[in-house]
Amino acid sequence: MIDKLDVKLISELQKNGRESYLNLGKRIGVVEGTIRKRFRRLIEKEVIKVAAAPNLKQLGFNIIGITAIQVNMEDLPRAAESLAKDERVCYIASVAGRYDLIAIIVAKSTDDLADFYEHRISGLAGLQRSETFVTLRVFKGSVPLADTIGLIETLGSSLEK
Repeated sequence: MIDKLDVKLISELQKNGRESYLNLGKRIGVVEGTIRKRFRRLIEKEVIKVAAAPNLKQLGFNIIGITAIQVNMEDLPRAAESLAKDERVCYIASVAGRYDLIAIIVAKSTDDLADFYEHRISGLAGLQRSETFVTLRVFKGSVPLADTIGLIETLGSSLEK
């Protein structure tokens, strides 16, 4: 599906998604037209997605919580759907192990995070237990690459008022 040139292109785009086709071609060692065609094909084949990655800290979201949740298995889809509706949830997945769901939550403050747990987590169907890890420092990776669309839309709505 992809080859070494595609991998190089994706790698360069991860460093700077706004780099021109001309500069990408020079860096990779191919002509601009090749980059343009490869880029378009990677998008069409859904190998990559072009999106803005907001700096959540600059937008006032200072807390990142990683929550592990154990629910009754028959309630798992309903619990996941309920959490996915909250714009503060940037990532949710069912997992194997002691817990059934893992969610990444962003919040503006500890009060905002507490509100999330008091109103979202505590009300989950079939909840058995949860455990939360609050991020102190990120050494590798980035939460903005998770789904923050709802979060940004809500932020935009609050600015319009």
